[in-house]
Amino acid sequence: MMNDDEQLAQDDEDVARREAKRLERVIQLEAESAAMGEKLKEELYQMYERTARDLRRMVNDFYGRYVSRSKSQGAAGTIETKQVLLYDQAVKHLEAAEIKEWNDSVVLREERIDKETNRAVRERLQAKLKGITCGTSPPRSRFDVLSGHMRMALDQLDVAGAQQMEKAFESLLSNVYAKKISDMKQNDEEQFVDKEIRHDDHLDAEEIAKALSDPWNGTTFSERLTFNMSKLQYHLRETMVQGLIQGKSSSAVVKDLAARMGTSFKQVERIINSESAHFHSEATLLAYRASGVKQYKYVAKLDKRTSTECRELNGQRFDVSDAIIGVNFPPLHPGCRSITVEYDGGAGHDKKSIEKTSIETLTRDEARQTVQNLLNNGEISLSDLESIIPQGVSSTFVKTTSITDGAKYEFLLADGQKAIIRWHSPDPVAASKYPGAASGTRWTAQIKVGNKQLKTDGTWTKNQSLNEVHVPIEGK
Repeated sequence: MMNDDEQLAQDDEDVARREAKRLERVIQLEAESAAMGEKLKEELYQMYERTARDLRRMVNDFYGRYVSRSKSQGAAGTIETKQVLLYDQAVKHLEAAEIKEWNDSVVLREERIDKETNRAVRERLQAKLKGITCGTSPPRSRFDVLSGHMRMALDQLDVAGAQQMEKAFESLLSNVYAKKISDMKQNDEEQFVDKEIRHDDHLDAEEIAKALSDPWNGTTFSERLTFNMSKLQYHLRETMVQGLIQGKSSSAVVKDLAARMGTSFKQVERIINSESAHFHSEATLLAYRASGVKQYKYVAKLDKRTSTECRELNGQRFDVSDAIIGVNFPPLHPGCRSITVEYDGGAGHDKKSIEKTSIETLTRDEARQTVQNLLNNGEISLSDLESIIPQGVSSTFVKTTSITDGAKYEFLLADGQKAIIRWHSPDPVAASKYPGAASGTRWTAQIKVGNKQLKTDGTWTKNQSLNEVHVPIEGK
C-alpha cells in the first residue's frame, strides 16, 4: 500500500509517460505534414519549370522574328556579324497581319479555357484572360503582344498553382485531423477527453472550405500566390525592357528571366512553409475542440534559433477555449517550429498538487510556468512558496531597520538559470513613500526567475521597480 507521497510520485510518472508518448506522436505527425509540404514544393517547381520553358520559347521566337543583323570589322580585320534586336523594332506598332495573329491566338486561348472541366478554375482563367483582352490598353506594339502571351502563361501558372495548393492543404487538414482524433481515442486519453462530446473522424466539406478560405494572416494562400505572380509579371516585363534597351542577346535576356523566376519560386516556398504550418495547427486545434480536450501544452524546439516568443511560451499550458493561432498556439511567426501536446494534469490528483514541488529540477521557462500557476487572484500562499524551495537551501535573509522578518532563498535551476525567492513583513518605508503599495501594508513576495520577476497578473517583467512585482501573501 503506497502512502500519499508515493502515490503522488507514481501519478507524476504516469503523467510524464503519457505526455512523452503523445509528444512522440505529435512530432511524427508534424514530420508527415512537413513531407507533404515538400512534395507540394516539388509539384510547384515542376510547374515553374514548364512555364519557364514556355517563356524561353516566346523570347527566342520574338528575337528570331524581329532580330536585325549588323556587320562590323573585327580586331584581326575580319568581318563579324552580330544579331541585335533593336528597341525600336520591338516596340513598333502592330501591322494588320500581326493584329489578326494576336486575335487568333486569343480565340485559341478561349477555346482551351472552355475545355477546362473544373468550373472554378475555368472561371478564374476566363476572368484573367478578360483582363488582358478587355483592358484599357490593348496590345498596340510587338512588345505588347509578347507581354500579353507571357502574362497568359503566368496566369495559367497562378491558377494551376493555387489549385494544386488547395488540393494539398485540403489533404493535409484531413490527414492531421483524422490521425489526431484516432490517436486520442487509442492512447488512453480518458483523463481529459469529454465523453459527452461527439466527434467524427473526418472534417466535413464545410469545415475544410472555411479553413482554406480563412485569411489568417490578412490574405488567403491563393491571394498571396496571385500577388507573387503579379510581382513576377512586373519584374519579367522590366527585365525584358532593360534587355532590349541595353541590346542584350536573347540568351542573356532568357538567363535574366530565369533568375527572376527563381526568386519568385523562393517566395512560393515560403508561402507553402507558412501555410502548411498553419493548416497543421488548424487541424490540430479543431481535433482538440472536437474531442473535448481542455488544455494543451506549448512545446518549443529549444536551440540557438528559438525565437524569444516561443522560448517564453515553452512549457506553458493554455485552455483550448482560449487558443489563438499566432498568439498562444503555433505558428507564432514565419519559420516557427513549435508544437502543442494535449495536457491532462494527471488522473490521481489535481493540478495544484503537482505544481507544489521544488523547481530546482526545472528549466527557467518551466519554473516560471510552475510559479505563475500558484497565483490565486494576484496573491500567493506562504505554503506554496515554501514548497518550491529545494531542500537544504538556507535562507540568506538579513533584517533591516524597516523590515524585521522574512526569508530569502537563492539557487540554480536545471539549465543554470538563477532563481531568487523572497518574502518579508510590511515595510513602513514603502508605506510612506508609496501610499497604497502592497509592500507597505502586507507581507509580500518577490519571485525572480532568470532575469525577470513575477507580476501579480501572472506575467513576467525586467522592471523591478514596479509595485506589481510585490505579490501579496494570502492571509498575511
